Amino acid sequence: MDVDEYRRRGKEMVDYIADYLQTIRLRNVFPDVQPGYMQDLIPQEAPIDGENWEDIFKDIERVIMPGITHWQSPHMHAYFPALNSCPSLLGDMLADAIGCLGFTWASSPACTELEVIVMDWLAKAIGLPACFLHNSPGSRGGGVLQGTASEATLIAMLAARTDAIARIKEDCGNPQEFDEGAVISRLVVYCSDQAHSSVEKACLIAMVKIHTIPSDANLSLRGDALQKAIDEDKQKGLVPFYLCATLGTTGACAFDDMAELGPICEKEKIWMHIDAAYAGTAFLCPEYRGYLKGVEYAGSFAFNPSKWLMVHFDCTAMWVKNSASLHRTFNVNPLYLKHDKTGLAIDYMHWQIPLSRRFRALKLWFVIRSFGIKGLQSHVRKGIRLAKLFEGLVRREPGFEVAAERILGLVVFRLNGPNELNEHLLSALNHTGKIYVVPASLKGKYVIRFTVTSRSTTEDDIRLDWNLIRQKARDVRVKFAECGIGQPMENGHSVTRNQHDDDDDDDCGEGHHGGMPNASDATVRKYDIVTKNDDVNVRASFQKEQDENSPSLDFFVNSDYFVENGDKGEFGSVVKYRKCDRNGKAIRDPSLELDDTEGATGCLGKGADKPALGYCGVLKICQHVNIMEEKQNEKLGGVYVRANCCECNTNVLSGKEKKRLTKEASLNGQRK
Repeated sequence: MDVDEYRRRGKEMVDYIADYLQTIRLRNVFPDVQPGYMQDLIPQEAPIDGENWEDIFKDIERVIMPGITHWQSPHMHAYFPALNSCPSLLGDMLADAIGCLGFTWASSPACTELEVIVMDWLAKAIGLPACFLHNSPGSRGGGVLQGTASEATLIAMLAARTDAIARIKEDCGNPQEFDEGAVISRLVVYCSDQAHSSVEKACLIAMVKIHTIPSDANLSLRGDALQKAIDEDKQKGLVPFYLCATLGTTGACAFDDMAELGPICEKEKIWMHIDAAYAGTAFLCPEYRGYLKGVEYAGSFAFNPSKWLMVHFDCTAMWVKNSASLHRTFNVNPLYLKHDKTGLAIDYMHWQIPLSRRFRALKLWFVIRSFGIKGLQSHVRKGIRLAKLFEGLVRREPGFEVAAERILGLVVFRLNGPNELNEHLLSALNHTGKIYVVPASLKGKYVIRFTVTSRSTTEDDIRLDWNLIRQKARDVRVKFAECGIGQPMENGHSVTRNQHDDDDDDDCGEGHHGGMPNASDATVRKYDIVTKNDDVNVRASFQKEQDENSPSLDFFVNSDYFVENGDKGEFGSVVKYRKCDRNGKAIRDPSLELDDTEGATGCLGKGADKPALGYCGVLKICQHVNIMEEKQNEKLGGVYVRANCCECNTNVLSGKEKKRLTKEASLNGQRK
């Protein structure tokens, strides 16, 4: 492709992108594909000769778009936003064409100079103290653009580790006998039980311990809990050195109390890093800067313009109070990277882990200039207003609850009832393809996250999505009511038909086998199954059966549920061996063998000498199987699977071979 063709094709691509963004609401937000779908669409070998652009361009819709989750869709509510905008796209178009790698000032002066300026712009716009600015009298800090908030957490942790080691070495009596490895083994990081998983991963990389502290009733990390954890660890000979405080947790957008945490960190010489990946954009609006109280105690602060600020991924803004800590940690300066302005200008390679870096500041500069601070504030307030609208709809609907205080643009909600009811609701919603939501766990409670993520979302979109949620909630409730699940509790367990009578014509659908345990008990879920096969890809097994129009699979099922707080080895209640007809109706088949289950006569229960998982016959399943969870289980020597039907929301269970599992396998392997 020469420049003239690039000019023509580039215009075509811009038109395609513009049309895609304008019509995105017409596409299902969640793709209807299975793992490996692309294998049959693309040759297994790369082309020997180049192909013409027309054929390549056609494959965007044929190959790529069927497997795209549309993050810019107004019906995308799963994660925190990952927004883009036209100025941002144009910025990266130019940056990619320039193709500079701004690791030093000399490698591309404009790349470094612009980053310094826009980072000061942004720090002032969100209300950070002057100590985080490049160009402020007496400041030793400044800002840098990283790839992700996870990188920022790790970089701050490594810098804090360097400072802690140097401090301990200086205080020790005999520096010659100083053992750095022994010191690292005693270092401990703190975060709340609501912190992002990247904190734990950073600890693995830094080879330091992590102490996860319980959050309070509002899901916030408080000062007294931190001080207690520090005191406990110091008594064990550990060295506290780093705290990751979160402003806007992933689960519920909760805020740690920096005003309480900060003074403790200052007293204990702990580096406080603030992860405000999502919420940081909201601080453009003065009415939300109250959440920043205590930020002056932080050693570093990071948020993602690539989330809510309409600067597309990747772009994480990070500020440090003392850039010398980064230099001490990451300064590697071979001869070929030195230049005659070394020491006079910033070389950002010393502020990060990689050497090379993209010209990210260009798209950030384009966005800030195009929208202005007022335009960005209006964008934030619109998202919060729409989240308030959704919150009101949930609160007014009987049977639903808002599970935590709505903060900013995230609402966490659930159906009143057991966790499994909400799992089925989430699965039913996502399998429509018309909406995408994800779960979170708040103090053991399964909730559904609903985030306003798209610039194009309107009030009508919110109401449309809410009506879909209500419809699917009714469907799930009806299905559960038919099976007696989620009914009033007796003796800690749901009342079910199966527990009160021996009706052999129970028609609860595929795989339903009685009552559901109390969510507070540590139990085996009654739909948990295991297939002992050599092929880990159970999804492929399902697909093969469906393609051959013979959706009948052998399966194993746990009898009703195992009661952990009862006598060991006993199962909760009697469950008859069943098989299902093609419509999913459970039918009694007394001829089914009990596979090596001595003492049981047609059931697994307290009368069984050898409680075990038995062969349950053949299950005829529908054509809409969804594998909810699948992973190798070493203890069971097989594949752990949870599955349901995408349309009728009933559970289906699979297994390739006729197997049984012993009591020990049930006890040791299946508890989820």
